Formats: sequence, structure tokens, C-alpha cells
Amino acid sequence: MLRSARDAIGRWPAEHGHSLEGFSVEAAREAFPDIAWNASGGGKPVPGEVSIRGLAPAGGDELTGWSGWTLAIVGTTPDLQTYCIAVNIDENGGGNFRYGIQDAADYPGCRGGWPELG
Repeated sequence: MLRSARDAIGRWPAEHGHSLEGFSVEAAREAFPDIAWNASGGGKPVPGEVSIRGLAPAGGDELTGWSGWTLAIVGTTPDLQTYCIAVNIDENGGGNFRYGIQDAADYPGCRGGWPELG
């Protein structure tokens, strides 16, 4: 489920100016209706759904231009194990991802890898 959400987010910039600007739970639901998206906060992951958290410009400013966008997506397995993927979409629309087993509130909070990716 999280991998499908990661791939969907990775496709978004191609049609939206190489950016995640305008990406939201509502936009994700409309563009990718086969994924159950939500905006639940930390400590409240919803089994069988993907939480979008901490969407923000990655840095830069209005004069120099933004250097990309970051967010975390969080999901919970049926046995209540929590996983996250930290997503960075750079200024050219390219995606960088890292993985963790935290109930991450944002990009920096998701780290450590997935045991099965070891």
C-alpha cells in the first residue's frame, strides 16, 4: 500500500510543474482514487489507509526558488505495525525516498529503513 502511494506521489510532479505544490489529501483522492488517503496526525495511523503528513517546501526562498518538497506517508499493517516513507521531490520533479518504521509526523521523522529491505 505504501509503495503504491509512493509511486503515485512520484507521478504527481510530471503533471504539476515538477512540484508537490497543490498536493493534498483531497487532490490525492481525486488523482489516485485506488488508494485510501487520509490526513491523520501522529499517533493516529489508520489501518488500510495512507496518511499524508508534513507536506512542505524543502528549502530555499522566494528569491532563489524552492529546492523541492518533502512529506512523509504513513501506513499500518493489519497487525498494527507502522511503516513510513519519507518523500522528497526535487526542483526537477525527481523523487528521493527513505524508509522507516516510525509513526512519522514529517520527512525528518521517517528514517531507519525497513527490516525486509535490509
